[in-house]
Amino acid sequence: MTYTITIANVGNAPAYDYHLTDTLPANLESPPTNIGVVCGSGTYDKSASAGAVVDVTMTEIDPTRSCVVTVAAKVGATEQANTLFRNTADGTYTSLPGDHGTDAAHGNDTGSTTPGDPASGTGERTGLPRTP
Repeated sequence: MTYTITIANVGNAPAYDYHLTDTLPANLESPPTNIGVVCGSGTYDKSASAGAVVDVTMTEIDPTRSCVVTVAAKVGATEQANTLFRNTADGTYTSLPGDHGTDAAHGNDTGSTTPGDPASGTGERTGLPRTP
């Protein structure tokens, strides 16, 4: 079975360090070689994916651009025909490139940097809860 996850940036600023995680439903498995990624901007890394966990990081998704992740999953031999699989993927991104907004490879043209680690009180926004 094959399913597709589309990540679209509908905002007006780039989304940096987008991290997609998806734990496949029970009795589905997708080795990393069966995960395809096509991005309209930036690069990606799917090497952290293993077994039933899809784990893809995209360096940057520009405004009006998207990334499409396609997963070909193997259905377990004990599943009945016409079984419905419900699946939810999670994603987070940051507002600045790199850990402190200083990633020269992305040409941080905002001039913004943060002194703290991502998601800390003095770090960049990540979509994760802040830590003290």
